[in-house]
Amino acid sequence: MRPGQWGWLLVTGLVMTVELPLCGVEALYRAGLRSVGELPRLPRDAHVSRVQRAFWAAQESGPLVVEPLRPAAIVLQVARTVRDHGHAQRLVGESTADVLAKLICFQRMPRVRPLVHARCELSLMIWLTRHASAEQLATGYAERAYLGRGAHGVTEASRIWFDSGAEELTWSHAAMLAALAKEPQGADPRCHAARAAHRRGWVLGRLREQSLISEPEYRRAVEEPLLPTPEPCPPPKPLHDDDGE
Repeated sequence: MRPGQWGWLLVTGLVMTVELPLCGVEALYRAGLRSVGELPRLPRDAHVSRVQRAFWAAQESGPLVVEPLRPAAIVLQVARTVRDHGHAQRLVGESTADVLAKLICFQRMPRVRPLVHARCELSLMIWLTRHASAEQLATGYAERAYLGRGAHGVTEASRIWFDSGAEELTWSHAAMLAALAKEPQGADPRCHAARAAHRRGWVLGRLREQSLISEPEYRRAVEEPLLPTPEPCPPPKPLHDDDGE
């Protein structure tokens, strides 16, 4: 074998060493995507609302831009997670895509084995980062999240909590709902006002850090009451009826 051929074989071997794991990751993703069934319809892109910005800021630490999870990015993320003992920084948009994928898979398959759920969530999360905009991810999350008081989705929650439409919410109310999406019971402003105010302030702070809200808007929002009118904390629900049924 001539000397030049050795170099060609070496380069070919290095390329295959890199490409094989990437092809394997992509094949696993496509196989998992088939188990998802019909892919979700993405909301139409529209004017970025306060709700979208608040729900995005509660999950992400970057601008309203999604970094797609391609095979190379997935391999790098796995390597960083192993290196950092499970604490690797996620790509922008990955956290919102992850929580949205979990909500969709749970609503579609509430009673399946954990492994099936995990495959659905991972494949759908990757698909969402590749095909959804930041606004679509935030809207999908806000439309499906449980937001306390039996309300699923921001439309129902806006009416129940604030007696208003989702498009009419103030920055304070939008941040409150984003906080409730993470802690629907612990951040209930009726029963845990101090905790609710802290969590709302945390969301508003992230909005300000990401320049999604102006300084005057931030100051007005943190001073606004948690609820339009104070409401008493409801008594806990009984574990069983008095008749023992």
